[in-house]
Amino acid sequence: GKKNVIAVDKALYIFGNLYTGYKNVWLIENDVYYTNEAFHKLYKNVTADKPDLTIRNFDINENGNSSNPENWWFLFKKQREYVSSPPWYHAMACAVQLSRKFLNEIRRYAARKGHLAFVENFYVTLAKHYGHTVNPTPVFDTILWRHNFSCADLTACPECFFHPVKKPLIC
Repeated sequence: GKKNVIAVDKALYIFGNLYTGYKNVWLIENDVYYTNEAFHKLYKNVTADKPDLTIRNFDINENGNSSNPENWWFLFKKQREYVSSPPWYHAMACAVQLSRKFLNEIRRYAARKGHLAFVENFYVTLAKHYGHTVNPTPVFDTILWRHNFSCADLTACPECFFHPVKKPLIC
């Protein structure tokens, strides 16, 4: 079935349909830790490279094998009507940059389908299937599903983005 509407769906609607004057939109969840230095360096690189999507490095499922329920491919099995045919892609999507061109693609997809898929599977799959440029950046390599970061972790890489950081750390 269809998934519930969540904050990122609302943000995609707002920046895809209402506030369309931006060349790039950054969506960063509130449990992602980063410094001003990290964001400015990333922003400078994205401005120079002009990708349609900046995201954490992604995994690929070339042939659509979804037999292992322990891995994330099961989401596609449940959402076959939401996504294209393989290859399918997956990436942590708690910090992303989306170009106007890609936001327009997302808007067109939502208009055709009437809904969006889970962004972890949706962003890179849509981008790759429709010829958009994808920039997996190493500063997002510290964006993980589950991890307990220490102050030493955060200070060891001031140019990195960290996820999840649920409780404030005083370093």
